[in-house]
Amino acid sequence: MEMRVQSVFVAAAALLAAASIAVADSGTTALLLKTRLVAHAGKGYGAPENTLPGFQAAINAGFGFECDIQMSADHQIFAAHNPTASVYGGRDAPFKEMQWAEISQIRFGGQSLPRFEDILAIMRDGCKSFVEVKESAGTEIVPYIKAAVEGQSVATPTNMLFISFDREICRALRQALPTFEVLWVVFAHKDLELPDDQKGPAYTADEVIALLQDANLTGVDMLGDKSVVTEAYVGKIKAAGFTFVVWTVDDTGNARIFLERGVDAVTTNRTREIADELADWNWTDVCGNEVRTYVEDGNTKTYRFVSFGDPRIVVGAAAVSAASHARTSMAGEPGIALASSTRSRVTSSQELEGRYFTLFPSEGTSLRSNKRAFGVNIR
Repeated sequence: MEMRVQSVFVAAAALLAAASIAVADSGTTALLLKTRLVAHAGKGYGAPENTLPGFQAAINAGFGFECDIQMSADHQIFAAHNPTASVYGGRDAPFKEMQWAEISQIRFGGQSLPRFEDILAIMRDGCKSFVEVKESAGTEIVPYIKAAVEGQSVATPTNMLFISFDREICRALRQALPTFEVLWVVFAHKDLELPDDQKGPAYTADEVIALLQDANLTGVDMLGDKSVVTEAYVGKIKAAGFTFVVWTVDDTGNARIFLERGVDAVTTNRTREIADELADWNWTDVCGNEVRTYVEDGNTKTYRFVSFGDPRIVVGAAAVSAASHARTSMAGEPGIALASSTRSRVTSSQELEGRYFTLFPSEGTSLRSNKRAFGVNIR
């Protein structure tokens, strides 16, 4: 299997971590959160789904977006979720049998169906946008995607990746554009014809890994089913080197659960609302650390929350999955002290077992704040 490209999520998180450690400000938490929420079909901004105003609004708000693409009979690529024009006010015919001249006249909610080239032109670094290639387009769309991507310079592997339910389309995309991430979109359970209480077996983590490896893909985009997407499940797939995303999660509590379980991103129709509702949550960077600035005794001090290698650590009121992050040890860490009431330096995670600790800056001044908000406790 070819060497996989570095996850855009890991790369962006590393840059954000470096920036936030250097300058901790009130926007750090919000910025890091936004990189992990993706606007499904550009929804949530008052524009019809899969239209340029919705995509642009998401980008302007600091979020990536997800779009669905189809192809016309004359090989023009454009955004639309459904394969039939009648859904958008056109005639009852498949898009793949229609010419672009006709499709371009369709107005959906007052908006035209955007061309792929126009979508590529609004991509922005710092926002991770997903291009979903619909199954109805088939693998024949891939050479035209490749030509469009290679004919511009705005959309890059840093700010865009591809997804599809069709694993053969995914395989073809990886072969055609090997520097871009490609994620396989999948339901958590294999048999979707059964009612919810009789669902077929879920994909095991090992099965997902094997299927991703077979097609040389870089990750999975799975339906947000909490009974399947557990911390151990996510951890095993990520430990094999793959990106893990969930879709489409509109409940804030569920979004938080999935992020705590270590997923790289959540696709949602409520990017702004979820970001606002979770703005005060203690987020961690790619190394399991959080940098926040507090004012104490009139002086601004920077504190850094450190996740040890324990399976679950509670940082303040929020649970953080240390298992899904690179392990960080306090021993010898410059300028930071994690101490008990005796302010002794902690040298191993075993010393934390069952004990409550408070974070101190390097000079040893304790925080005069609620321990629930600023303490560290092993669960």
